[in-house]
Amino acid sequence: MALLGALLVFSAGAFSMGLQVVAGVIGIGITILIFVVLGNPSAGGAYSWQLLPGFWRVIGPWIPSGAGTAAARGIAYFGGVAIATNLLVIAAYGVLGIVVVYVVLVDVGHQLIRLPKELRRDEADAEPGAAAGG
Repeated sequence: MALLGALLVFSAGAFSMGLQVVAGVIGIGITILIFVVLGNPSAGGAYSWQLLPGFWRVIGPWIPSGAGTAAARGIAYFGGVAIATNLLVIAAYGVLGIVVVYVVLVDVGHQLIRLPKELRRDEADAEPGAAAGG
């Protein structure tokens, strides 16, 4: 169970970082949309996937929270039998996050989606004299 938890945390963090290097702060919102807004209701924790409405039943196993819930249930009650697909789904999110971070930062060299200059608050985009106080 501890290894499953570590894999879930790693994959969520790596995927979130991948979205953040692609879209900046907007990537964090997309991560919340995927993992919380879509992932929590479709995880199948309180109700089995078979009892969920069609949309939630279909996406549940393909989001780490749903795959993690099924894997935890498989480990706790069935000795880890038939959890390979769930582990692969969770690991795929982590690998995808690492690949995206590498491609964007090493090959591209900069964030792909940027907020308009008026909405950014970093010093790199400030006027030259503003940072020096002059």
